[in-house]
Amino acid sequence: LLGDWLVANTAGGGGMADLAEAQEDDPLLILYTSGTTGRPKGAVHTQAAICANMEAAVAACEITPQDRVLSCLPLFHAGGLCIHTLPALSAGATVLLHERFDASAALHAMEHEGVTLSLQVPATLHALANHPDWQKSKLPKLRAIWAGSSILTPQALEPFHTKGVPVCNVYGSTETGPVSLVLPHSQALARAGWVGWPAEGVEATLLDARPGPDGIATGEIALRGPQISRHYWPMLPTRDDADFFRTGDIAERSADGCYRVIGRGTELIITGGENVYPAELEQALLTHPWVAQVAALGLPHPRWGEVVVAAVVLQATHAAEIARFLNNSAPLSTFLFTSSLLKSEQMKIEEHLLAHLEGRLARYKRPQRMAFLPSLPLTALGKVQRSALKLQLLEQWQTDKQEGAC
Repeated sequence: LLGDWLVANTAGGGGMADLAEAQEDDPLLILYTSGTTGRPKGAVHTQAAICANMEAAVAACEITPQDRVLSCLPLFHAGGLCIHTLPALSAGATVLLHERFDASAALHAMEHEGVTLSLQVPATLHALANHPDWQKSKLPKLRAIWAGSSILTPQALEPFHTKGVPVCNVYGSTETGPVSLVLPHSQALARAGWVGWPAEGVEATLLDARPGPDGIATGEIALRGPQISRHYWPMLPTRDDADFFRTGDIAERSADGCYRVIGRGTELIITGGENVYPAELEQALLTHPWVAQVAALGLPHPRWGEVVVAAVVLQATHAAEIARFLNNSAPLSTFLFTSSLLKSEQMKIEEHLLAHLEGRLARYKRPQRMAFLPSLPLTALGKVQRSALKLQLLEQWQTDKQEGAC
């Protein structure tokens, strides 16, 4: 039990005697889901579940007492607390705890404070790779970065792999520990973009699996294991009758058992009877150097049911190039990072990005419209708040209609 470990590793066990009496099934922690698509729910984790997750994380990340682990993600989320911070402490490693993520502080720690491991998410990876000091930075002790929270594209990982730092994926959710599927250090470069194999003690399967070519099957990921929460607060079950947690994520599984997430089942866009997973479009657009962030979603349409829309944040490091493309002489900060792009300029960039998708994506999967925004609404862990984004776009385009702009 976690209490036993704390007593054994605290001088004299001061103040820990009561905790040591805790039973395996006693609730220890309530972690709330991120609420990207609905109201957050509190996943209740027991003593045994937290300990099982720590053991799985230590094994997957190969954490030792000699490690110095940088922890700079919010501890009120499962990732920041349970992927590295608690597991590192359980292994006797040193944890460098930052109050919040700051790219300059994180990069300084990686360069000068002997950091060997760190957990990041796509938004913080982007911030690090686009920091002014990134290109000249040396990361002498950093043997791996672990990352999760959202789908990781090969393009997002390239700046780190170029520096010889493998980015290892860890997949899971607030309900699942969250250490559930892991892409180990040895496979991080060869399987970039995949989420890996089941972690220690975890059983994974695909529900309603559909076979495909080369032994690849597609279906919804379901997980079973000791670290998975049994219920939401107060007593709403998280698992089905077979004790599996249905993640809602659609994935591919290779012949050797490696998983790659395609997208959320609840985010599926059905346009004219065709299925479009936002992640596929997002990854295709992110291959263009002008695109910093993108979120695809479906908006109501009287004929097609839904139409595919992409909200795009343009890349700051390519501002001058975009300005030349538009023949725009305004200050870069004025036209690029506010909503002051002219309609004609937006259409020109949109046509350019659509041309980039030719040969990369089937026509029905391409966006019918793009919105260029200075930023996307994000959670504390950098996940896109799609419900908030959808409302924002609907309100924006209702205003455009009233003003005769579209």
